Amino acid sequence: MNTEKISVERFLDKEDIIQDQIDDIILELIKERKKNRITQVELSKITGIPQTTISRLESFNCIPTLQVLLRISNALGLSLFLK
Repeated sequence: MNTEKISVERFLDKEDIIQDQIDDIILELIKERKKNRITQVELSKITGIPQTTISRLESFNCIPTLQVLLRISNALGLSLFLK
């Protein structure tokens, strides 16, 4: 049996990269929402996502699920993809 040791530093580096990408997506969603003059309350009504969740997301106080990111991006007419 082949057991590979995974360094904690390498794991944390990958986690940081993923978080940076999520933060970039959130920033784009905020920018697009504001560009289209949509309030958090309006976005909540469109997506069915509670306004409090959108607020926490936009203040980087939660880790969003992929489903939440997809629902918001679709509502704003954006395509979501990861590099």
